[in-house]
Amino acid sequence: MVNKKGYIRTIEAVIAIIVLLFATYAMTPRQISNPRATPYVVESAQEYAIDMIENDLTLRNTIINFDTSIPVSKDMIPQLKTVIENRLPAGYDFGYLVCDDPTCVSPTSVDTSMYMEDVIVSGFNTAENRNVVRLVRLWFWRPTA
Repeated sequence: MVNKKGYIRTIEAVIAIIVLLFATYAMTPRQISNPRATPYVVESAQEYAIDMIENDLTLRNTIINFDTSIPVSKDMIPQLKTVIENRLPAGYDFGYLVCDDPTCVSPTSVDTSMYMEDVIVSGFNTAENRNVVRLVRLWFWRPTA
């Protein structure tokens, strides 16, 4: 039995290394596979457009008085197009739809991920002489080349 202190010190060192590795592994942050479903730039643009629709009385009246019986294109409501283009993220395209029915569908067929946001606008329609509720649906997507 030659010098058992050396063996005990070696075992202590191995145990200390194992404890240190375990603590390091336990404290290391894990990578989240998909932290955001909607990219931040798209979400920011959507929030800006919705805030403008909610707060700009001229734009609200234009949407409320819009004739939903005709197909809508990007140029049908110039004020809304300008609002969206002011914050449109680089490399993205957009579409919007103003409708009475909450089941309105995408204005275009896109083969990539689309990010959609809605806002409901209600008020008095001067053309129909009644209170109306309109749904404004915004789409953002990255066009394929």
